[in-house]
Amino acid sequence: MLLQACFGGKGMGEEKPSRPTIAHQVIVVGFGAVLLWATAFYWWYYAARQSRIGFLCTFSVVPLPFLIWLVAILVGKIARRARRSQRLRFAMWLVIVLAVMGIVALFLPRLITALHARQRVFSVADVPQKRVAVVFGAGITRDGRPTLDLAYRVTTAAELYFTGKVDKLLMSGDNRFVNYDEPTAMRRYAMTLGVPGEAIVLDYAGRRTYDTCYRARDIFQVQDVILVTQGYHLPRALYTCNALGVKAIGVAAGQGGHSHLFDNVRECLATALAFGDVHVSRPVPVLGEPEPVFVPEA
Repeated sequence: MLLQACFGGKGMGEEKPSRPTIAHQVIVVGFGAVLLWATAFYWWYYAARQSRIGFLCTFSVVPLPFLIWLVAILVGKIARRARRSQRLRFAMWLVIVLAVMGIVALFLPRLITALHARQRVFSVADVPQKRVAVVFGAGITRDGRPTLDLAYRVTTAAELYFTGKVDKLLMSGDNRFVNYDEPTAMRRYAMTLGVPGEAIVLDYAGRRTYDTCYRARDIFQVQDVILVTQGYHLPRALYTCNALGVKAIGVAAGQGGHSHLFDNVRECLATALAFGDVHVSRPVPVLGEPEPVFVPEA
């Protein structure tokens, strides 16, 4: 039996207990991690989907016990062989320290941003009124139409405009290539929904979340905004904008049919990189002449 092989015990017809192998233990630990993570995903998606980000902390924390368990198993195996080798013991502890640092660096930023966002996310009906909503790009198709996620974002922003929650929509996306123009696609789609062109401002250099927040502050000179994006992205966007001095709250848009689990896993890495941008490297994105969303009155 697999569990017997992993944790020891007498097999049929055997006089000596079988010893667990690393491979068997890794299989059991991996299966347990996948099962618990799948349970957390089911809970978030079906039981608390309306909260959008209510269980991001769960996604961040669930893998940690299993990763620690797995590391402990491997370390135990190595330790038995390292008792007579000082050099191997040093290498073992170095690996442990690096592994723990890597786990913390990957998951802790996601947890911090999720906690930061909990009190800053609202529905369209409940969000406080602001003058500007910032809509983040999310890709376009080959024929120039918004992807499903981007269409949801623009639709949510249009609802904010029609309900009087905002006066202007700042649509920020990537336009590095001639045949790839996210902001124009966003504007075109918003106008088909009935948003007038004069209520839309385009940012053609919003290549990343960090760039969009930075340019919203320095180029478009907004200081108090509503961010519109999917729930998995809102914690990073809110944390980045607020860290850069743009007071931001958020509204979660609907989400396409792709994997929510994949989005949250990807966000762990993206959030760790965002922490580096905000707190360490602080890169300067593409800038230019100021283009205030609202022209100051003379």
